[in-house]
Amino acid sequence: MFAHIFAAVLTTAAIQPLAVTIDGAGEPIDLTYDARPDVRYRQLGAVAPPGRPSSLRCAWSADMRVARRAERRGVPLASLSRDLAKLNLAEGSRHGWCAQVRAGVEREVAGMAAAAQPRVREVVARDQASVSAELRSLTPPPA
Repeated sequence: MFAHIFAAVLTTAAIQPLAVTIDGAGEPIDLTYDARPDVRYRQLGAVAPPGRPSSLRCAWSADMRVARRAERRGVPLASLSRDLAKLNLAEGSRHGWCAQVRAGVEREVAGMAAAAQPRVREVVARDQASVSAELRSLTPPPA
């Protein structure tokens, strides 16, 4: 019996980035929220000799990772850019090699990613209050 783990990022199933502009001490700060599915695969079992059933299967799990990028006048602001959340989409198992079932899993996850958009919007809405607080802590008070 053996186990092998590898991960894939689905770029085709990513949700359209959400863009927000906020006031940062009199200057606009552009926030972009990206949500991308992250699928991890784990190969389990072994190929059996002829005449015996194989225990070979591919276990997978998918999450939606939400990240915030911040820019002021086109210049990235690393202090405000970060990964925000990891939303669980689904997990499952399929018979066979992970390389053979990967396309089917990715199609299934792509459908789930679109359905996760309301959850992503909730993360973005909750983040708006925290990013305002972060900005206040980074901006010195007027003298």
